[in-house]
Amino acid sequence: MKFNAKELDVSFLKERARKEANFILQSKSKMRGRSPFEVMMDCLYGQAAECYLIQYHGYTDDSADYRDVKDKKKKSIEVKVTSKESYVKYVLERCDKAIKEKWRNYPTKLLIFIGDKTTLDYYLYGTYSYNGTEFIKETK
Repeated sequence: MKFNAKELDVSFLKERARKEANFILQSKSKMRGRSPFEVMMDCLYGQAAECYLIQYHGYTDDSADYRDVKDKKKKSIEVKVTSKESYVKYVLERCDKAIKEKWRNYPTKLLIFIGDKTTLDYYLYGTYSYNGTEFIKETK
């Protein structure tokens, strides 16, 4: 699964990113030292994969707080984007920690995309399922 962010509906992407950025900007801890501009750029970067799934693969918005998308079976899916394959292990560590915080009701399915901030090219690195202990890459 590959795409370029230029293929996306820009208005839709900006709307989703702006909504997420406004939520983040309400809290200094969520901002993690980033400027409002940096928060918006990070949101655009991450939201591109969600918009792609919605626009081209039949996923829908998951309107619950702190949620990304739902697949065609209406199952909640967490979507992460990182810039290098070598960073995936850190993404997985954060997701393994998050799912153990029961109050979060974290999704048990995870999609990780690699996104190039210069070319705007993205590709699906892997699909992961939680096995009760950690997220494991699915093989197909």
